[in-house]
Amino acid sequence: MVCIRVETPFVRNHHTQRSCSCHKAPVTAVEYNGSVTWTVDRSFLVANAQQAGCNIIYCSDGFCHMTGYSRAEVMQCPAICDFLQGPMTSQHAVSVVKEALAAGMERHFEILYYRKDGKNSGYTI
Repeated sequence: MVCIRVETPFVRNHHTQRSCSCHKAPVTAVEYNGSVTWTVDRSFLVANAQQAGCNIIYCSDGFCHMTGYSRAEVMQCPAICDFLQGPMTSQHAVSVVKEALAAGMERHFEILYYRKDGKNSGYTI
């Protein structure tokens, strides 16, 4: 199993000059290897690393809220999230995602993804 954490993008509030989170996720419980982990305000995917394409087998409510896609729309899609890619998504960043998934290694990077409504936003993965 592969867990992909997608950090919420931040925006600057021009009135207060403070950064605030665009989206907040509820508390979620994830079971991995028999232990339950509680996640608060997290957006993430869980994918099957033993299957070609590393298909998504779970996504958090925060991920659905952040992207505009329902859980049913996301399930069984490849973990590279090709459904979130758009015209300005860097193909280099996409290849980094593919390589990290194939190697089963942890990587941190930024990528430009698009919500279901077409708005784009930078995410840290």
